[in-house]
Amino acid sequence: MRCLQKEPVILVVRMIYLKQSNIWCPVMKQNVINKSSFWMLVLTFLTLSLSYSLEYFLQLEPCPLCIMQRFCSVMLAFLCLGHFTCPILNKKNIYQGVFGFFIVLGFVLASRQFWLQWQGPHDNSICMPGFEAILNYFSWDIILKMLFWGSNDCATVAWRLMGMPLSAWSMVYFFLMFVLWIWHLRQMKLV
Repeated sequence: MRCLQKEPVILVVRMIYLKQSNIWCPVMKQNVINKSSFWMLVLTFLTLSLSYSLEYFLQLEPCPLCIMQRFCSVMLAFLCLGHFTCPILNKKNIYQGVFGFFIVLGFVLASRQFWLQWQGPHDNSICMPGFEAILNYFSWDIILKMLFWGSNDCATVAWRLMGMPLSAWSMVYFFLMFVLWIWHLRQMKLV
């Protein structure tokens, strides 16, 4: 429960007082850290809302690589919320490492999907069953291999935004998250 104390309110009061007396204090870095966490959370929320709206309003079925990228985005959203609710987690290297892992994993998955789409769908590619059937009938090591390998569904471009496929936009999203994460780490003096 220590993480839910009202420290940000006290920091805001201290910042106003310190600003009036022209004294800069390391306490002000908390505001910058919250800004980077806020922008990461907004970017993730916009990405997830676009993803779910394409699935439910335009009836586009996500491929296995899309589902894994969505999982990485959801995990990043929870980690960004952790930045807000528990600022002490920002100083934990393991927490920042998990954050970076999901960013890199999402970028690798988006790159794989972009490469599959660039190659185009092949007639001899793997046809996979639905995601629920995969979860019910296969072990986890086979599931991970199948999901990363992709299917013929991953190679088709179903929808474009401003002329780019969604896998390219997903790569842009994960790259921007990486840039914001590095900015966050530099403010924390961890890089």
